[in-house]
Amino acid sequence: MAFGLWVLLGWTFHSYIVKSILPGQVTVKANTAGCFILIGFALWILRREDSRAAAGWKLAAKIAALITSVVGLLSLLEFLFGWDLGIDQLWFHAGAEDIPGSVRAGLMSPTTALGFLGLGPTVFLLDARSRLARWSAQLLPCGVAIATMFGILDFVLDPTRTRTYISPLTALLLFFLSFALLFARTGWGIGSLVASPTLGGMLTRRMFPAAVVIPLMFGWLRWRGEPAGMFSAWTGLTVMTVFTVVLLGSFAVWTRFTVDRSERERRRLEESETQLASIVRSSNDAIFSKTLDGIVTSWNPGAEAIYGYSAEEMIGQSISRTIPTDQCQDFAAILERVSKGSGWNITRPHVCTRTGGPSNCRSASALYGTKRAPSQVHPPSLAISPSASAPSERCAR
Repeated sequence: MAFGLWVLLGWTFHSYIVKSILPGQVTVKANTAGCFILIGFALWILRREDSRAAAGWKLAAKIAALITSVVGLLSLLEFLFGWDLGIDQLWFHAGAEDIPGSVRAGLMSPTTALGFLGLGPTVFLLDARSRLARWSAQLLPCGVAIATMFGILDFVLDPTRTRTYISPLTALLLFFLSFALLFARTGWGIGSLVASPTLGGMLTRRMFPAAVVIPLMFGWLRWRGEPAGMFSAWTGLTVMTVFTVVLLGSFAVWTRFTVDRSERERRRLEESETQLASIVRSSNDAIFSKTLDGIVTSWNPGAEAIYGYSAEEMIGQSISRTIPTDQCQDFAAILERVSKGSGWNITRPHVCTRTGGPSNCRSASALYGTKRAPSQVHPPSLAISPSASAPSERCAR
């Protein structure tokens, strides 16, 4: 939006340097600046999937995206068929200094028109639920990014003339805007992959910048080196080919080592979990886990033998059925402390067997909630052994 407002300021005061920003380059057209403002406004309103913006603001954002798409479509048709629909100089009259490098005075480049034609519908589809709509929301900005790369290369390889009729800043901004829309939703699609803490997300974040920058650098070196006589056309092509092979091969090998290391770590964790599960299953002590609400999530054979309840009877049920009435308040206090992120330690809590006889807890592991989400905790494991204490009433269920 700031870029578009800056350019419109240049058109208002007829300042060439403000309109082109880079001296000697194609000026940014007024329609282009207006479309950037509209698409920026739409993105600001719909920047989050769970946006609390009022329905009126969301409607305004979609109308802005629709106008952007229509302007892009009409401008593209003007270029393809040579039409003059009167929209190119609707706001401002283009002067002689605005014509060099342009298709026509006031007419945005076909690459720019194609970009807005693709980005406008993408805004509409950001929060779509259907599979086809979500695929479209991913493919459209990808196509725009690929198209704008030609405009970026046009400037990088030869800044003295233009072959794509697009301002380099417009091409660069459309390129970044495409990825902003591509990554706007982290719950699905490429956005979820890039934001993911998994191995795939890590590889994408590390490899993608290199995949974009390194080929551009090689292309620029070849384009500038051959005319300067630094090397022949054959040498330039050969070196670029070899470097590309080395680059892709290095990425492949690095990816293989990363995946292999992750796979070894995963297997090690699985073996550790299997060993711990085997220890729990074979233990004569009662070992069980529960949630903050007191719902049993695991119940080993030792617990079955001590309390008389089978795993099928206890898993998914409240642990309160084994808590004596006189200790219900202590039990509730424990859960309260855990929910606030505090640990707990009990020396001799009582639990009831199925026949009413209590058992004493020989040892108990502390349970801690995370600082970021106290309600999400690591389940406790309790080692239980029988005791010859007197019977006790159970908590009301």
